[in-house]
Amino acid sequence: MNTNSVAGPRGKVLVIDDEPAILFTLKRILEHAGYGVYTAQSGEEGLSVFRQAQCDLVTLDRSMPGMNGEQVAAEIRRIAPHVPLILITGFTTAVVRPELFDAVLGKPFRSAELLESLANVLAKHRANEPHVPAGCCH
Repeated sequence: MNTNSVAGPRGKVLVIDDEPAILFTLKRILEHAGYGVYTAQSGEEGLSVFRQAQCDLVTLDRSMPGMNGEQVAAEIRRIAPHVPLILITGFTTAVVRPELFDAVLGKPFRSAELLESLANVLAKHRANEPHVPAGCCH
C-alpha cells in the first residue's frame, strides 16, 4: 500500500508502518499540516520508496514483520546519514539502538505531539545544514 502525495510546503515525509490504519491516520495528519507524504507497509517497501523519493524526514514503526524499524533506520543511516528519523513505538523501553533516531515518540500519542516532534527534528536538522551563499549551487 504505497500511497504518495505531492510535495507539501513543509517538506516530504516517508511514513513506514505495517498497520494500514496507522498509515492512513498519520498520512491525514501530516497532509493536513502541509507535508507531502509517502507511505510504506514494510521495512523493505520503505527502503524502496526512500531510494526513489527524496524525503526530508522518515517516521518508522519499531515492530514490523521482516525488517523492524531499527534495521530500516540503520540502512537509511548508511544510505543518507543526514535524513532525520523518528521512531514511533508502543514499546519505548525496548528500543535497542536509540542513537539511530533523532526522536522517539511513544504510542499512543496526540496529533499535536507528532507535529511538534516533526517540527523540532526538522528545525534542528535545518539549523545544522551548511549554508550555501546566494548565487551558488551544489
